[in-house]
Amino acid sequence: MALLTPTVPALTPFDPTSDYILIFIVGVGSTQVVANNLVIQVNSTGAEIYNQEISNFSYNHIIPASTLTENIAYKMKVRIKDSAGNYSSFSDWILFTPHSPAVVSITNITEGSTVNSQAITVTGSYTQLNDTIKSYRFILYDENEVLIYSYPEVISTTILQLVEGLENNTSYHIQLLTVSQSGVSSNTDKIGFTTSYITPVLESQLTLTNLPATGEVQVDILAVQVYVEALNHTFADSDWIDVTATGAYVYADKRLDLISSDFTMRLHFKNIPSDTVFCTITGVNGNMTIKYYGNRFHVFKTANGLISHFVNDTDITFTGTDQICVQISQSNNLIDVDAEIYT
Repeated sequence: MALLTPTVPALTPFDPTSDYILIFIVGVGSTQVVANNLVIQVNSTGAEIYNQEISNFSYNHIIPASTLTENIAYKMKVRIKDSAGNYSSFSDWILFTPHSPAVVSITNITEGSTVNSQAITVTGSYTQLNDTIKSYRFILYDENEVLIYSYPEVISTTILQLVEGLENNTSYHIQLLTVSQSGVSSNTDKIGFTTSYITPVLESQLTLTNLPATGEVQVDILAVQVYVEALNHTFADSDWIDVTATGAYVYADKRLDLISSDFTMRLHFKNIPSDTVFCTITGVNGNMTIKYYGNRFHVFKTANGLISHFVNDTDITFTGTDQICVQISQSNNLIDVDAEIYT
């Protein structure tokens, strides 16, 4: 039996600051191997960086940590040796460039943090200039790190994932996994977080309607009122709250779900400024802002990072003393805006 020439497969980039186990292939029928000799040169100059023989019955060779330098192109070849001291031919040269693994992180959730909604767009970062990101995926776990859901792989350089359906007062873990252009996998630790948010519980009127033709009962629920409070404000004419002072605002304890809730709200204003946000409504997963310009009222809804723009149908012009009612209705995630002047 003769010594067969070994083959070095194409290499995935590896971290040169750690020991690396090079695995090569020797065909069936070769004589017993007792050692191997690995040679590494700088590809551009041919300068020899490494030439070592190690005793090993297996088809591998450990390249010691810090033998190579990150982001320099090298070439390597290997040969094997039998118990009689005979060497095989060297393998073909294999080109490779070592570099450190990417630094991967989740940027808007930290260990032990609290998420104040049932949905969040999780963002991440990837840093490795010499081997850019190819794809990523997020994985959601429960408090015991048991898999809940593995999100689909996304091929993109922008890392973000909408995570929905988070239960209130619940602990979770989330992890980011990435794959580089050269096929190197990196990942974050499993980051633990909890949820705590306010769900809207509205005062309501319940109406039951009998449907004898189908043997069913129709249930209609009408939300009738949500109480609001104000801070840093003053009263004007006993009935109106002046929120023009610095730091003054009005808020409701029972915040709305701006994605899945259907609702109607009527807001009363006067002395409305032009082309300025004069009202912000904060929900459990975003907010709505109201501006008046071009003789119309504009509502901008931001929910889970997406911005939608809605406007009332007809022109509204008014004086500083006119009282305005702005009605905002949402159904199936679409908003209808109406406004009228009243006395």
